[in-house]
Amino acid sequence: MWVGLALALVGLIDGVVMALQSHVASCANGTYFPPGTTNFTCYAHPHAGTGIAVAVISALLGILVVLSAISMGHKTSD
Repeated sequence: MWVGLALALVGLIDGVVMALQSHVASCANGTYFPPGTTNFTCYAHPHAGTGIAVAVISALLGILVVLSAISMGHKTSD
């Protein structure tokens, strides 16, 4: 059970890191900046969708591992 939970945790962390990565991108024409803005840099998150999907699947896999262990009658506190 612990191997499955460890792998699910690794997948969850990897998915969150992928989702949060940002890169400087060129701003589209007509991009609105509020008055008083001093930083006119635009950012893109190219792997946000994939990262969120990996994180959700990993969380569901972790839940499945725990439920499987409970249904098989294994102790979860070892």
